[in-house]
Amino acid sequence: MHFPKKQILCLKKMKKFFKKLKTKIFNRDFILQAIRYGTVGVVGITTNLLIFSFLTYVLKVWYMISGPIAGFISMTQNFILHKKFTFKGYSNFRIMSLSGATRYGKFFILSLINAPAFSSLLYFQVEILNFPKVVAQLFASLIIGFFSFLISRKFIFL
Repeated sequence: MHFPKKQILCLKKMKKFFKKLKTKIFNRDFILQAIRYGTVGVVGITTNLLIFSFLTYVLKVWYMISGPIAGFISMTQNFILHKKFTFKGYSNFRIMSLSGATRYGKFFILSLINAPAFSSLLYFQVEILNFPKVVAQLFASLIIGFFSFLISRKFIFL
């Protein structure tokens, strides 16, 4: 089989691109950071649920007030844990500084953007693709979490 020069050149460029992608993404640091990012996410969800439950059921705070309070506290905790654990050794800013406040603002905006993106993705999977709700919840969490990790890694913590 004989390929035209344009196709061969295109295939060579694709091979080079995937080789570069492999060395940039599938390296040890990237994978470990992704695992730590997910771990912090699980800790954040746990904290959120514990605070929400305490406020709602013990202190009898209206759930529509408890939710945002729990969300804000767990988001702040996640920011600190990502700085100290997920991106340890890569982030050279102090939390209590102008740079830290700016990065916290970016993290807050990312969290605000994630909520409707997550809901839209969940809705699309359940209503359009007919995925089971729990499966859709898992996939939406993984997808939004992965993109949040990439954005956090590139624009917030490094």
